[in-house]
Amino acid sequence: MPNKDRALSEIEYEALANLRYRIRKFRQFSGKAAEKLGLTRQQHQALVAIKGLGVGGRMSLPELADKLFLTPAEAAALVVCCRRSAMSRSTRDGNGGRPCC
Repeated sequence: MPNKDRALSEIEYEALANLRYRIRKFRQFSGKAAEKLGLTRQQHQALVAIKGLGVGGRMSLPELADKLFLTPAEAAALVVCCRRSAMSRSTRDGNGGRPCC
């Protein structure tokens, strides 16, 4: 098990810096692609998260909130915005009638 108190080595810092750069580069690319489609970055991330479930996959609001690091209320507002733009639809699951995206 790694020692949590150990300082990172130069190689680890270099790898971390490279990873963070690639993440920022991807986020910039993804944001520009979303804007070209007329989506906000958050709408795009929501659609990617939902689409990532695969064919027939459904996601609850709490699950979407978890994936996007949002509160359930923020996720609900995002879904309402996406529905108004006809980008997604909500259904009720067969397990208590909870909303699913």
